[in-house]
Amino acid sequence: MVADVTTAGAVRGYAQVDLARLEQVMAAGAAAAQGPVPRLLGAGYLALTVDQGEHTERYQGIVELQGSSLVDCVHHYFRQSEQVEAGLKVAVARVPDRDGAPRWRAGCLMIERLPPEDRVAPEDVEDGWRRAMILMSSCTSKELVDPTVSPEALLYRLFHEEGVRAYRKRNLKAECRCSRGRVETMLRALDKDDVRDMTVEGKILVTCEFCSAVYAFAEDEVAALAAG
Repeated sequence: MVADVTTAGAVRGYAQVDLARLEQVMAAGAAAAQGPVPRLLGAGYLALTVDQGEHTERYQGIVELQGSSLVDCVHHYFRQSEQVEAGLKVAVARVPDRDGAPRWRAGCLMIERLPPEDRVAPEDVEDGWRRAMILMSSCTSKELVDPTVSPEALLYRLFHEEGVRAYRKRNLKAECRCSRGRVETMLRALDKDDVRDMTVEGKILVTCEFCSAVYAFAEDEVAALAAG
């Protein structure tokens, strides 16, 4: 599974599924389908990559996929890679939307412990963090996926006594960054033999795994690519 988001809010994702194994899990019943991560995903790693653009170093944190749920895996990531305390709550359900039609919705609430200010007593810092975790845990899964409850309203409902503030929201949209030019650049970077191996009946077809767009290169274009 891969998820990619830009600072402008463009989101794309990709998931590869072993259909035969998935059918076995689903045939075993709902309990198996909602089983622990090791049963559904097997062994692997959770990786977070942050690319801040040109002239900056790319940051990447990689930890072993460990935990009975994806939330547990994320908690483990923060403990091992980021070395910060964080609380996370996730909900996914198919619920009636504002127009009454049932749609899949997902909601997530995350709090992260920031370095304390010098003027705050250590015991007050601990009490504040524990209180924030208790307030977060009072949020229900139904609230997280309720289309009538805005994020701002939910935050105020949970943390209004703490003086919660909300930044201007940033909308997300499904958008892929693939293009013919990017694919061509990728093909030119390949070895000439690799380009020839990809050629079938004088053509190359490249499919974007994120959005399923297909880019076709005719025989003369393939020859130009192979020539470098």
